[in-house]
Amino acid sequence: MNWKWLVKAVTSSTLRTKLSAIKSLSSKTNDLERCMVCPNMCMHVCPVFDVERRLTVSPSVKSRLAFLHVDESDSLWRCVPCNACKESCPMDISVNNLLKGTRELICRDDSEPEVVKRAFVSHELQIRSAEKVAESMDNVDGRVLYFPGCKTFQVVEVIIATRRILDLLKIDYAFRNDIVCCGSYLRELGYLDQFKEVAYKLTDFKKYDGIISNCPHCVKTLKDLDFKAVHISQLISRRTRELKVQLEGEVVYHDPCILSRELGIVSEPRTILENLGLKIKEPSYTKTNTYCCGFGGIYPYIDISSATKMAEIRKRELKTESETILTFCPTCKRALECYDVVEIIANNL
Repeated sequence: MNWKWLVKAVTSSTLRTKLSAIKSLSSKTNDLERCMVCPNMCMHVCPVFDVERRLTVSPSVKSRLAFLHVDESDSLWRCVPCNACKESCPMDISVNNLLKGTRELICRDDSEPEVVKRAFVSHELQIRSAEKVAESMDNVDGRVLYFPGCKTFQVVEVIIATRRILDLLKIDYAFRNDIVCCGSYLRELGYLDQFKEVAYKLTDFKKYDGIISNCPHCVKTLKDLDFKAVHISQLISRRTRELKVQLEGEVVYHDPCILSRELGIVSEPRTILENLGLKIKEPSYTKTNTYCCGFGGIYPYIDISSATKMAEIRKRELKTESETILTFCPTCKRALECYDVVEIIANNL
């Protein structure tokens, strides 16, 4: 098939013809090929395009670059794992997931852009920093492992709050300071060999009955690796009343992308806040129709300026609804400069 001709034909035709052409593609056609011939119908929901305003970072064009294997472009890494594209796609395609395979091929050939190599170094430095914080905390033995995740060690108050809650609920949990990262960022960057090394170290976690984490990225990655992993909100939502915390006031809740879209955790945070006595004011972009905080995945490593701009867009929108912004993700907490729900609970125990 002449893909260059097909892309040109589809993008220059009417909307009805475009949809018909995409749907009529052979069942053997993969998602990358389907996405690249799409006339960018999800571009309007892409937060990266929203802040950069360049076609080369729009969803469908990134798929074309991946298909054509354009090594010199860093556009393939200019993506957040928000899956807003998938949410609006009639074919249920995640562009971020599509790009991972091409990133891996490019990194394996050691032909990734310099900005990607610098991102790898930056991430490794953050891991070292997280390990130093973890070393200052005592290990605890238990049946269920509490695994905060490397990004949570950047907001250590969330770890302290979570452990207070686990203690109060009498959860028989373990805490370890020897492994702080699940490797999700390595997989996102395309460094598959390094990710596999981390995954191998994680096999020791199999001895626990399950894993609890604050980080949606960690929960998703651990579940992909067949661990029994749950987000802290899932545990607290079932036992909020046991905490005997009653609050008053109105808050706006920001849904983390991976938590709501990938893990399907939408009702649990709201159940917790309602049981605490708080009134929830929903923002314009909410639940599975949320808007990325900008700091998700590898994007801040690639372009911190654009990532910060994305965060500012989200902050302005949330603050028009309420001055008190809550979330259930350490990465979102940092980006939006707000509180994690576990902090609100622990501060009122």
